[in-house]
Amino acid sequence: MQDEMEKLRTAVRDLTGRAARLEARTEDAEGRDRRCNLRFVGFPEGTEGTKPENFLEIWIREMLPTAALSPLFVIERAHRALIQKPPAGAPPRSIITKILNYRDRDAILQAVRLNGDPKYENHVIHIFPDYTQKVQQLRQSYTGVKQKLRERNVKYMLLYPAKLKIIHNGKTHFFETPEEVWDWMEIRKPDRDPPPTQKRGWSRPRRRSRPGPSRLCNGDASEASMSRVVVCGDGTIGMEEWQTEHREACALVAAVTTGGSEQLSPVLVEETPEMGVVG
Repeated sequence: MQDEMEKLRTAVRDLTGRAARLEARTEDAEGRDRRCNLRFVGFPEGTEGTKPENFLEIWIREMLPTAALSPLFVIERAHRALIQKPPAGAPPRSIITKILNYRDRDAILQAVRLNGDPKYENHVIHIFPDYTQKVQQLRQSYTGVKQKLRERNVKYMLLYPAKLKIIHNGKTHFFETPEEVWDWMEIRKPDRDPPPTQKRGWSRPRRRSRPGPSRLCNGDASEASMSRVVVCGDGTIGMEEWQTEHREACALVAAVTTGGSEQLSPVLVEETPEMGVVG
């Protein structure tokens, strides 16, 4: 019985792997078949007439004169997106076109990047590559990331199928997912709180990891009970309790007079650049 179950598990794993490979190959084949396609978004319904190929060829030549089109520029096919016609007042369906020459397709996209979106009458026309549904979803997941990068004036480029390229401080970075980009931006967050030593405008005194007996005064003491003593400019002695590294020391100031009767607790004497050493 166990042998039969193990055989079934092996067969399921094999079939699952084959299905994943076939799905990837199908996705790749569909993407390659769409390489010469473009989507035109914004044309009102019915403006293309009965011959959308001729309509778009004339419009592209007129509205994108800087596009480096080949002499044989031809739109092989063009049609509205295969969904139900929207009611009056609703956004129009996009027009999907197949360009005969792949270089013409790239020339159109390049002209749009350089000159901005063209217009038809009073309507702005957006031109996009025609990606598969899966690739579109992956690329749309970068929307929030791209907006934040634009706010920070960071140059980026979204490569096919969905890989983000960022150029920052002369270095090039590649990211496979939006989460990787968010993590990268969090590390370089411009408004992050500075470290405590910088925020409060003072430098942490040098700490002795294992002080010797010669550094102790007024008797022996353990590290847990040691205090730091420094001589201030006005002749007073300031003592700071030995606390954890990330906690501010408690400022304790006691006036010391020569020959006085006050007894100091066991202390660890510290040297500082501005202050002398208490012997």
